[in-house]
Amino acid sequence: MTNLIRSVLFLALFLATALPAFAQRGLKNIPPPDPEIERKSFQVAPGFEVNLYASDPKIAKPIQMNFDAAGRLWIASSETYPQIKPGQKANDRILVVEDT
Repeated sequence: MTNLIRSVLFLALFLATALPAFAQRGLKNIPPPDPEIERKSFQVAPGFEVNLYASDPKIAKPIQMNFDAAGRLWIASSETYPQIKPGQKANDRILVVEDT
């Protein structure tokens, strides 16, 4: 009986870890989202509004974002994040975006 329980637990553990890897195969190139369609999907409380501050392709794979005291948005981004391929040049950038 103990071997049966171990076998079932091992199979469950294997399936829980292996199946997500198989789900990653055959992914298609997903087009960038349309900012206007995304904006319309927001549910905004009365008295508030949503405005586009920055979008693709200017910002590719943002890693970290933060506003400073002057209201500027600082963005760390990298098109090679999270895994750089052998021989590929890193293209990390710091962008500062201001609302004008």
